[in-house]
Amino acid sequence: MTCMKKEEKQVVTGSQVFSFPGWVTCLLITCLFSLSVLSFIPTQADAMANVSNTFITKEDQSLNPTHSQYDYYLKISDQWEIKQAEFQVYFRYSPTLISESNVSLFMDGKPYGTTRLIKGRNGQGSLKVVIPAKDLTPGFHQFSVGTYLQSSPYFCADRLNPANWLVLDKKSYIHVAYEPLYPKSTIQSFPQSFIGDDASPSWNTEIVVPNKATDAELEAAYQVVATLASYVPQESQAARVLRYNDWKKAPSKRNVIAVGQASSFPTEWQKKLTPLLKNKTQEGLLHQMTLYDGDQSSTRTYLFVSGEKEQQVQVAAKALRYPLLTKQINGYTATVSDNMVRKAENLAQTQLAPWQKASSDSVTLRDLGYHQVTLSNVFSESTSYQFATPPDWQYVKGAGFRLVYQHSEQVNKKTSSITVRINGVPVNTIALEGTTGKPKEAFIPFPSTLRTGEPINVVVQANLNIRDTGCDEVTNRLEHFVSILPESQFVGKHEQMKTAALSHFPNLFVDQDNQVKATALLSKEPNSVELTALAQLTAGAMKNVHDLQVTLKQGPETLETNSEHVWILDVNKQNKLLNQWKQDQGLQIHTTPNGLSSDVVPVLESSQVNGASIQQIFAHKEGQVALVISANTPEMLLAATTAMSDQTKVPAESKEEAAIVTSNGKVILLPLTSEAPIPVRTKLVNKVKGWYEYVNTAEGQAMMAVVVFVITVLIVLFFLIRSWKRKRRLENSNQKDKTDSDFRGKNGQSLTRIGRGPKKK
Repeated sequence: MTCMKKEEKQVVTGSQVFSFPGWVTCLLITCLFSLSVLSFIPTQADAMANVSNTFITKEDQSLNPTHSQYDYYLKISDQWEIKQAEFQVYFRYSPTLISESNVSLFMDGKPYGTTRLIKGRNGQGSLKVVIPAKDLTPGFHQFSVGTYLQSSPYFCADRLNPANWLVLDKKSYIHVAYEPLYPKSTIQSFPQSFIGDDASPSWNTEIVVPNKATDAELEAAYQVVATLASYVPQESQAARVLRYNDWKKAPSKRNVIAVGQASSFPTEWQKKLTPLLKNKTQEGLLHQMTLYDGDQSSTRTYLFVSGEKEQQVQVAAKALRYPLLTKQINGYTATVSDNMVRKAENLAQTQLAPWQKASSDSVTLRDLGYHQVTLSNVFSESTSYQFATPPDWQYVKGAGFRLVYQHSEQVNKKTSSITVRINGVPVNTIALEGTTGKPKEAFIPFPSTLRTGEPINVVVQANLNIRDTGCDEVTNRLEHFVSILPESQFVGKHEQMKTAALSHFPNLFVDQDNQVKATALLSKEPNSVELTALAQLTAGAMKNVHDLQVTLKQGPETLETNSEHVWILDVNKQNKLLNQWKQDQGLQIHTTPNGLSSDVVPVLESSQVNGASIQQIFAHKEGQVALVISANTPEMLLAATTAMSDQTKVPAESKEEAAIVTSNGKVILLPLTSEAPIPVRTKLVNKVKGWYEYVNTAEGQAMMAVVVFVITVLIVLFFLIRSWKRKRRLENSNQKDKTDSDFRGKNGQSLTRIGRGPKKK
């Protein structure tokens, strides 16, 4: 806009004409424009530097019939000092609704605001409430949008009217204004600078390693990958490990975690790290700083995980795994010893994780961070709870959800109930009966159809009717409620089940402590694309497991033991060990100088040259297992590891153990299987178990009756024959004694010698 200082404008009002200088007109127009802009400026909470913005739904949500509610669970970080929160919803609604219709906003069942749905607003509206800091304690909170929709004053005739609808817009959000408890970006706030806030974490980091990183340095780098992945397990495809030179060439605004010996990095980084390592030959170094990046015109946070030797680099990497250590570091630099890390590890083992509590007995909703939830609608309202199942758990009889609840006296006990769904399957409906006031329990077993390692999602739905007629003129009244108490429990009875299905990765590599242990075998000099492929595999393996330990070897020709669990990432037949495995383990897809090849799978030329293969196998009699990924280029190797974490390409319910990835990224699952070797002890147990099951059948019981009868007859015969023989021996003995007495005299001398002379000497 251009305004000439000498220009005059005329403003006409009624019959009067006023003249203003041009600069005045410009000033007025500028003010008006500023006011219009101010209307779009966010509220005070939005204007603050530290605000977590969370959309409560990815898609528009329809709420109907008369009484409906939409729930969203938001986790409040224990690293925040909360100022306040704003709960803002946008919606559109049916034009037939009368003024009694309304929308209310709740948090944890407590109402914070209500607005009527008034005609004449083009069927659109919004509602915003402010939630004070005292109500936002750390943990999960339930944010709810409740509706009462009515198109007729006659409630009973209108309650199922399809015209009673409201659509919750996907632009609805929750703003949480906070100040970090650790306001400066120091090591104490780790990993906040590298994954964002707890409410919406995302991978925002490049892991940078030296150009000629050793095996130990790479192991430390993947330890850091595993630590970050434990906070953002759903973002494995965003993980990247880059060599220094490749990182310098790649334009990125991501923060950096540099892992390696100080002497392995370029001179500019050595100058910063070497003075910090003076007289610290036995300790690992953690050093964080924020620098301005002229190439990206922005600041970038760097965290150096370093040491004088590669062993100390590994110690520093392990230290990041334990908040007990990082939260004690109130500055930008710290050194950590192996002894410190061991102590932190020992203490961490004494604090049972939720899966450990569920394994030994049960884990409560309170342990998982849930609070008490009250369901109080006239018709239907629900809430949900999740439990992350370890990858190798197969639930058995006795596993389930123990629901602990209370309900009010006013609910109609003849028609009110609670329905529980587990992973979308209705499992049980519980009638609300008996006296109120005391908590009640109901055990809902898990469906037998659950897959190995399948996460659990429990939905508790309250169906409340107040009168026998099924109709109540009263709207949503809080005194008609069911409360789900945080003492409710997930009971995790299970057995460990191993499967080579690709969809169950990392099932094969999880031990009894829910830790992934594997040896990763790379080509002799892997580039950044290969390192990133392993980073995505490592991050994906951290889903629902307790920890991960990856031993790394570049260009190995043999394995130290036959019991090592291995990940073989082979590019263009560089891995010599894989050539040996082709004969020893009978790989059904392998690489040749011409590309992928197989004796059982037809592989087109395009896939041979530009494709990749993925196989999981039980590789050795001693229990060795392997994941083998082969490709002709590093880019196709990365495409294969990316596909493994994509459920649209490898569905969760699939059971195939091998796949081919085509040049355009399409995954073709193959019906190839490998049988797990059965240990001798397991064979004996299975035999005993088989006999026990057979005995419990009708045929088995009949056979047992015959066997018992035969054994009884044999025992009776044995004793009869033994008794008969004993009697015969006694009779023979008595007869012999009698015969001998007939041949003896009174003095006992033998009668056969009477009348004979003395025996000649």
